[in-house]
Amino acid sequence: MNFEGFQDLMRRIARTWYERAKMEILEMEMVTAYLQESPFVAKQTPENETAYERLMDVRLKMVDLSFEIDRNHDPYMRFMQQTLSSPDLKERICKPMKLEEKHLVDLELMIMEQVQDWELDIGKVEAESDWDKIQDLVVTLPNDTTQTIRISAEPQRRSWFGFCPISMKIGSLKMCGGCKLVGYFGKEDQKADWPDHKLICKTVTGLMKKVGCKHICEKLAGDRLVSALSNELGRSLKQDELDICHYSRVCGVCGGGGANQDSLKNCSRCHCIAWCSNCIEKGKESHEEWCHLLKTSMEDYKHEKSLGHQVQKYVPTINEKYQPLPASIENLFEKDVGKLVSNKLPGYQDSELRYLTFLYTCPLTVLYGAEQAGLASGPVEEAENLTIHLVGARTAEIRHLVGWEILALRLPKLKKLHIVFIGDEVISGAFPPTFTFKSNEAQKDKTELEVKYTFEPPMLYQNYNQSPNYTKPDVIAALDCGFKFYPSWDPCIPQLLDTSGAPCVFTEFTLQDTKDNLTKVTKLVENVDVVIPPRRNPFCSRRPVRCSDTSGNYVKNSVIFSNDYLCVVKRKS
Repeated sequence: MNFEGFQDLMRRIARTWYERAKMEILEMEMVTAYLQESPFVAKQTPENETAYERLMDVRLKMVDLSFEIDRNHDPYMRFMQQTLSSPDLKERICKPMKLEEKHLVDLELMIMEQVQDWELDIGKVEAESDWDKIQDLVVTLPNDTTQTIRISAEPQRRSWFGFCPISMKIGSLKMCGGCKLVGYFGKEDQKADWPDHKLICKTVTGLMKKVGCKHICEKLAGDRLVSALSNELGRSLKQDELDICHYSRVCGVCGGGGANQDSLKNCSRCHCIAWCSNCIEKGKESHEEWCHLLKTSMEDYKHEKSLGHQVQKYVPTINEKYQPLPASIENLFEKDVGKLVSNKLPGYQDSELRYLTFLYTCPLTVLYGAEQAGLASGPVEEAENLTIHLVGARTAEIRHLVGWEILALRLPKLKKLHIVFIGDEVISGAFPPTFTFKSNEAQKDKTELEVKYTFEPPMLYQNYNQSPNYTKPDVIAALDCGFKFYPSWDPCIPQLLDTSGAPCVFTEFTLQDTKDNLTKVTKLVENVDVVIPPRRNPFCSRRPVRCSDTSGNYVKNSVIFSNDYLCVVKRKS
């Protein structure tokens, strides 16, 4: 059941209920008087109590509709809870209905909320963790109909050779005797993981026989191993399968030792890298800078899998008066994280703060760039309409879609926010091409605000500029862009610096790459105004991510941060 099915069922319940009430209840004048206001606010009088009892007698006889609810129990309860907290959804359900029918919708919601509490009390259902359950976003399409988008917040399974996927213990683990790529704390853990590990293990051992080696990394490693496994499986690899290709337990210096796992020694602090006896001293020296960050990255994943994310309950503040962003992304979130997250578990509060910066780095980086550069029309805080082009958009910009709303919540004068996702890697088909959506808080406190999202079909930016769907941008952003690495950016770059003077915000993983990107921009575009020269981005993610790049551009066995370095440019008028 999607929201549209729930909406239809709620309307049928209310209409059937009212028609049967008129036929069966003798005290109908009393019932009609009761239904002149919502049961949620009705006064507790003898007449209202009688009306409620008579209506409940009728409702209990509506067996067919109750059976339909039972058949769709879980989604019905999800949408019921969503409608209770969303003024827009309840208004949409009740729009074509009579006043009495609208208030019967309220009565149905009130009853089913009580049923949900009862089910929890008797143990019929378990309370869902807010952070990892499937979320149903009911979005509004341009023709004013709705569509339900299902989004799962469940984390991807990852693989670390120093992290047991079952016990979640960290250390020098016993590696799988077959593939030698996944570690376990004990035999019971390995046995428990076998249903999930079986396919990739047998595929790797099959490849080892085919190429004639005792450890797959002797012949195939990194991207070559990814290609070979993908070819054998006939599909793209999952994230944990990519991890075992890029972060295999072999010597971090020479790449050897995989066939004899006992000859390798893990870093005793992070357990994210191992060395053979010949390379251990050299390896430790180069690893020192990255050890703590690699350990942090693995511990963040452990917290995510074992404890979940309490910061999923975070709701951005709605500013009634404009306030510029603070000095850093941590300053923006640390007080709220302190309120939301328990500090009884060592490291968990800091981990959750890092996760929140990871979720919001993209919108806040764009807002920071706009605050610093201003718009062609004037200061961003004065804007009533704001259109942002996210060029080269990928999963990073989409992973926390509703997070983009924070821009509108920090800009009190803003009435329309339009986010346009453009690029040849845009996830086609995952969302409707264009829709509007607001959080429940914005529905209640910013009723005049419209937040619109557009996903253009996969295309390059210069092609979008010529398409009939083109909308003039106020800000253009290319996040973690890689201008210097991909020639396909070259014809796009002149279009990124719009003739209107709209600022272009671009970010990268390293300072040198950011400088090289700026050099490329100035070669391809005349009259470039560098508003913010390449520098560290105060609104980058603080959550370290292992770097799998093997091009030599990044330090081996290091980490990266999303939007780590920033530059803002615009075309001089």
